[in-house]
Amino acid sequence: MLAFIGQFLGVVAVTFGFISFHMKTPRGILSLQLATALVFAAHYFFIGALTATALNLLGAVKCAVLSSSVIGIIRNRRPKHTVENG
Repeated sequence: MLAFIGQFLGVVAVTFGFISFHMKTPRGILSLQLATALVFAAHYFFIGALTATALNLLGAVKCAVLSSSVIGIIRNRRPKHTVENG
């Protein structure tokens, strides 16, 4: 039964991965990539591949760090060209 759950999670993770490339914002892309990494980690855990589980958890941490960095950069970004009156 655990193998069946693991295979189902694998299909869900692949679907998340495909959808992430159709997102329009960096936040959306990174959010779905994070979800993909976490679901793949669960997939590998249920099928008994612990090394792959650990690698996907590391990828999820990387994605979470990048997500917070990118969102911070986007919020603090100023326009390059401004029109000054006067």
